[in-house]
Amino acid sequence: MPGCISQGKTLEEARANIREAVDLCLEGMKEEGWSPKKVQIEFLNGV
Repeated sequence: MPGCISQGKTLEEARANIREAVDLCLEGMKEEGWSPKKVQIEFLNGV
């Protein structure tokens, strides 16, 4: 989802934050009359 970005100190925290970010992005899109055609989530690991 373009513009939907999150992070966390641990993988578990990052996953929870990503879920919340996606929910908020979808909510905002719905309020503006947009609907996503395809959702792809990428997990990146930090060093």
